[in-house]
Amino acid sequence: MARDRRPVTGKLSLASLEAATTAYYDSLTDAEVEENRLWGEFVVRGSGNVFRDLGHKNADVEQFKAILAAEIIKALDCEGLTVRAAHDRTGTAAADFSRIRNADLGRFTVDRLMSIISRLGSRVDVKVRVRRAEPVGCAATA
Repeated sequence: MARDRRPVTGKLSLASLEAATTAYYDSLTDAEVEENRLWGEFVVRGSGNVFRDLGHKNADVEQFKAILAAEIIKALDCEGLTVRAAHDRTGTAAADFSRIRNADLGRFTVDRLMSIISRLGSRVDVKVRVRRAEPVGCAATA
């Protein structure tokens, strides 16, 4: 069964785009994966971090910033705030909210995004798990 491949119209938030993409790939059957392979449309399950899959140097930071930006967008949408109303409420420039909505996150640090979320009335809890990419011997230093 061929999938409908019409372009998506309208404005999507980062969170809704991520959810739609994940739902689509999770919904593929083995036969559909094989059909995509035969037509040259290889479907490869990602690592969970699109920036890592694309080979970005700071993939984990970019992913974290994207998640924080998605939460800011969700907060703005839930409360029906325009970028100007968000500026009035938080003191953060309206242009910054426009950049966040457009996923232009290069000017933002993680702590700045967390501060914006906090000023919007939400709280951020971060859980950190450290894993080594490769086994490394620990040498004693004097």
